[in-house]
Amino acid sequence: VMTSLITWCSVLKKGEEDAARTRERKESQDRSLDDDNASRHSDDVGRAGASSSSSTTNRPAFSQQFNLQRERRALTEKAILLFNRKPKKGIKFLEDHGILQKDAKAVAEFLKTHKKLDKTQIGEYLGEDKDFNKEVRYKYIEDLDFTGMQFDEALRYFLKDFRLPGEGQKIDRLVVKFADQYTTNNPFNRGGKFRTADGAYVLAYATIMLHTDLHNP
Repeated sequence: VMTSLITWCSVLKKGEEDAARTRERKESQDRSLDDDNASRHSDDVGRAGASSSSSTTNRPAFSQQFNLQRERRALTEKAILLFNRKPKKGIKFLEDHGILQKDAKAVAEFLKTHKKLDKTQIGEYLGEDKDFNKEVRYKYIEDLDFTGMQFDEALRYFLKDFRLPGEGQKIDRLVVKFADQYTTNNPFNRGGKFRTADGAYVLAYATIMLHTDLHNP
C-alpha cells in the first residue's frame, strides 16, 4: 500500500509539473500572440497615419487648384460682360489678369469659343482699323476653311458667329479678307469660280448690301 501511495504521489506530482509546463507554454504563446497583434496594430496605425497625412497634404493642393479655376471662370465672366459693353475693355481686362495673352491668335480663338460674347460687338471689334484688330481679323478669318464650299454657303459660314458692324468701312475690311480667304481655299486652277479675290469681293459685298436692304427697307 505504501509503495502504491508513493507511486501515486509521484504520478500526481509529475502530472502537476506537466500541467504547469503546459500553462507556461500557453502563456508564452499568448504573450507572443499579443505582441504580434500589438505590432500589427502599430503598423496599421502607422499606415493610416501616413495615408491621412498624404491625404491632408494633397487636399490643400486640390483645393488651391479648384479655387484658381473658380477665380479664372469668374474673371472670364466679368471680362465677357465688359466686352459686351466695350470690346477693348473686355480684352484688356483678360490681358491684365493673365488669362489672355496679347496675341492676335489667342484673341481670335477667344472670340470664336466663348458663346456668351455679343455677336454684334465681335463684328465691331473685328472691323476696327487698328493694327492689332487687323491682326486679330486676319487670324480669325484665316482659321476658317471654305474649301469646296459654294460661295453663298461660305458666306453664311463666315457670318455665323458674328454680326456685321453698321459702319460701311468696317464691313469692307471684313469682306476683303473673306474674299481673299475664299479664293485661297478655292483657287481658279483647281475648279474655283473666281480668277481673283476682287471678283469674290464684289459679289460678297453686293450680296451683303442686298440682304441689308431687304431686311432694313
